[in-house]
Amino acid sequence: MAAEVDEHDSSIDGEGPKPELSARQKRMLAGVIGMGIILILGFLSVMGTIAYRFSTMKSTTNGRVLVEIPADAEVLRTYFGKDYLAIDLKRPQGRSVMLLDPDTGDVVRELVLAPAVSAPE
Repeated sequence: MAAEVDEHDSSIDGEGPKPELSARQKRMLAGVIGMGIILILGFLSVMGTIAYRFSTMKSTTNGRVLVEIPADAEVLRTYFGKDYLAIDLKRPQGRSVMLLDPDTGDVVRELVLAPAVSAPE
């Protein structure tokens, strides 16, 4: 006596026929697959951006740079910009501003601030 097998019956070992997906289930499956692709692309773009930024970083000397300030000068303020470091100095001759390269510590320019002299009338 042989057992009858129903075409729509799925057996425990998974070898039976697969059930048909409804239109809603197909749309949901497509949405899940689409979101997975977006997640993978987002992850790859973040990793690519991190790798690019690491490869284009300027190398510094451990973040420490020696800046030589003249012995007769007093540091009033420091300003840090994107491409420069400005040190406002007070000297016996007057005030000056040293502009430095923050990566190397080299003096790019020194601006001497002199009082304006008015012309006689």
